[in-house]
Amino acid sequence: MRGVSRIFPAAVLAVVLVACDYTVPLVESPTHAIDASAVGLWQRTTPDGRKERLLVLPLGENEYLVSFPAGSDKAMFARAAHWRGASVPLVQVDWFGTAEGRLPDDRRTFQYADYAVRGDALEIRLLDPEVVPKTVATAEALADAIARNADHPGLFREPLRFRRAE
Repeated sequence: MRGVSRIFPAAVLAVVLVACDYTVPLVESPTHAIDASAVGLWQRTTPDGRKERLLVLPLGENEYLVSFPAGSDKAMFARAAHWRGASVPLVQVDWFGTAEGRLPDDRRTFQYADYAVRGDALEIRLLDPEVVPKTVATAEALADAIARNADHPGLFREPLRFRRAE
């Protein structure tokens, strides 16, 4: 973990992405408790001035429900859970549908992120598929690729920064 970072489901999420990155899950059955500090409604203003919301709710003791951009007609929904590998602890985000009732059209539904909650701020960093290739075919190969690149300065994309919504 970095600093006061707690692996958050990221909201983890793409959530924030245009497309999902991986076909391989690292977490089959979540066993690590959720981080209550990450639960809630978060918002950010994009560079073009739009407001986006990220909703993170508990989906049990070990799993989150994530919606982004929450409240919009284009909202996406995911299940998220903590993964603790030998190198970099992450949150696995598995996008499963949209507010329009659309389901994924392929198996590339997973993203991996780390996060930090500091007061009313949430920062999410998504794993960069340029560093950890999205072509990995097994969970073991993905975990190995993450471990090999744990110290790579480009392991994560630019951070997404949110504030707790009022």
